[in-house]
Order: sequence, then structure tokens, then C-alpha cells
Amino acid sequence: MIKTDTCYPLVFEPVFVSKIWAGSLLQGVPEKTGEVWTVVDRDDQQSVVSNGFYNGRTLRSLIYDMPEQILGKGRQPVEFPLLVKIINAGEKLSVQVHPGVTGPEGSQSKSEMWYILDSLKEAEVFIGFKEENSLDEVKESMCNSTIAKLLNCQKSAIGESYYIPAGTVHALGAGNLVLEIQQNSDSTYRLYDWGRVGEDGLPRDLHISQALSCIRPVRYRSGVNWEIEQPSFSLKEIIDTDWTTVFEISGNYSLNCRYESCFIVSAVSETVITYGDIKTHLFKGYSSLIPACLNGVKIEGEKWLLSKVK
Repeated sequence: MIKTDTCYPLVFEPVFVSKIWAGSLLQGVPEKTGEVWTVVDRDDQQSVVSNGFYNGRTLRSLIYDMPEQILGKGRQPVEFPLLVKIINAGEKLSVQVHPGVTGPEGSQSKSEMWYILDSLKEAEVFIGFKEENSLDEVKESMCNSTIAKLLNCQKSAIGESYYIPAGTVHALGAGNLVLEIQQNSDSTYRLYDWGRVGEDGLPRDLHISQALSCIRPVRYRSGVNWEIEQPSFSLKEIIDTDWTTVFEISGNYSLNCRYESCFIVSAVSETVITYGDIKTHLFKGYSSLIPACLNGVKIEGEKWLLSKVK
């Protein structure tokens, strides 16, 4: 029998990422923070535990030392499959696309989900195309800097969510604070950058040929969610993919992982996680990893997200 007496809900040191488009909707972070990575396992960046017995240990080292306790029964040590971050957009992000499994050599498949934590009155999102387009039409619009006119643009609102599968052209508008749950990939191809220049005063690089090999030039359609109501909580499915299922939950919920999978709890509003005598408080946008060996984890809050790691 695998010992579980040292496992508990894990919280990590935030990784602050500076961006030229950073906004001001996220408080208590260094100036110019455009992203906060709350769960990450990559060669160039690691989540470091900030609470409890494993304080100071990296997520990768825990996975390699006890893969079944962290990931689930029968699992082998692997790179953690999700990357969770907060995006703090003060300006429009570039129009971009991420590759799928058949992307350019050296790329990693990247689908993602946005959940709007906060937004200014005029904030927008650009996701997919308004209509069907040929790749030739898309290429022409990229070359003459009119691709934004082809995109489905809509006002964002707090509590809305958007699934962005690999191959979907998209851009996050200014004035949005977003919780992003994505496949663990940093492969991004920039199609258009709104005439912006980098810190060196030069236009940022575009990736036309790589982008064209990834783009799905189809009309964007939003997904359909299902919802259940219980006396102590309500639960709504946001996305269900081959790499994660994400639920929006309100109220008090008891989570039993049963060694089937680990989960990530992400706070939409302040959320409290209780496991035995251990209480963990999460502020808006921040996340905790619930190891697969844990049962009887109590989670309560006005609203929070639960991501099953597949």
C-alpha cells in the first residue's frame, strides 16, 4: 500500500512573467506582469511548492518520486500535462494560432480555455472566424494586415468561458483578466500584432508559414455546457477534451480522487480547501494541485473551477 500521509493540496510559488502588453487588473504583482504561471512543469520553468511538508520541492521532482500519488494509479513519471496561468491584458495580445499534433517540427500541441475573471466595460475577445474562409483568403489578410476583420469579435464579460482548440486563430482584447487552462505547450505563431513594436523599437516577428500550416479556417462555434444542481453546490461542465475536463462549481463540494486522477482547483473568488487539519486559502486566479491519492478534500467558495487532469 502506498503511503499517503505526507500528501496534501499543493500550492506553488507564482511565476511572474513580464509582457509589453501587461495591464493593471491584477493587484499585488510586480510592474509589467502580463502573466502569472500558477502551475507549470517545463524545462525552462518549474512550479515550486510553497506550503507544507514539500515546501521548496519542484512539481517535476514530486512527479518523478511518486507518480502514482500525484498523477494516479499506474501512471509513469511524465511532464505535467497542463499549464495554468493568469493573463493580465492591458493591451490587445497578438492575433495568433497554436499548433495541433501535426504541427511544424519541434512544436507541441496546444489547446486552451479562457475564463474571464475580470474585464473592463469595452473589453473584447477575438476567437475564430466570422465565416468560412479559404487558406488563400486567410494568407492574403495576413499579408495586408487585415486578418482582424475576419475574426469573430465579441464583448467579454465576467464569468464567461471560451474553448480555443489548436488551429483556432484568436486574440485576447485589452482590459481582460483571464484564467487560462492549457495543454503544457509554449508553441505560439503570431499572425498580426496590431502595428506594435517590441522593447527594441522594432516590429515583433510574425510566423506566417508556420501559422498557415496550423490554421483551421472554419467558422467559430461556442460549445454547449451541461449543469446540475445539488443542495450544497451547483456544477457546470465548461469543456471536456482528451487532456482535461473543466467544471465551474459554486458552493461546498467534497472531492475524492481515488487514485484515478489528480485535479486542479482554481479560484474565481476566494476559495478555501480543507484536508484534515490543513486549510488552504486561494485568492482569485490562483490554483492548487490536488494529488490523486487524496480523498475527502472539502472545497468551498462562491465560485471556482475544477480541472480533471487526464
